[in-house]
Amino acid sequence: MGRPPRPWGAAGGLVGRGIYEFSAAGAYSALWGSVWSEDGTQTECTSCYEGDRDDCRVCDGTGWQDALEGYSCCDSAEELIAYMTEHGIPGDDDKVVIFEGTRVGEGFDGESLAVPTRIIEETTWAEFQTRAN
Repeated sequence: MGRPPRPWGAAGGLVGRGIYEFSAAGAYSALWGSVWSEDGTQTECTSCYEGDRDDCRVCDGTGWQDALEGYSCCDSAEELIAYMTEHGIPGDDDKVVIFEGTRVGEGFDGESLAVPTRIIEETTWAEFQTRAN
């Protein structure tokens, strides 16, 4: 898919909550605020919260849908700051992971998804913003 990515950021679901370490094996993404399965590969179905689960075409009545492979990522510090401004600013102490990876698709918000191949650096959101400005 074009040039090799150098994505910035880790807005990926489980990493942000500290459930799993940032890794290729745990690289899954879902809608903001999703309820995750214990293994981190599925989320509670967002299509049948209030409907009849038996008729749900997304989860086939299980109540769970597959998460998307890859972490949400951006190609630059400016792009990540704009993305987070639109979708919810993280706390100053939240972790940002700068990584290289392989693009694997597009997320629910239209953002790029990538599976990391190498961590370049880990920092906090506050430090990341300071350095980006």
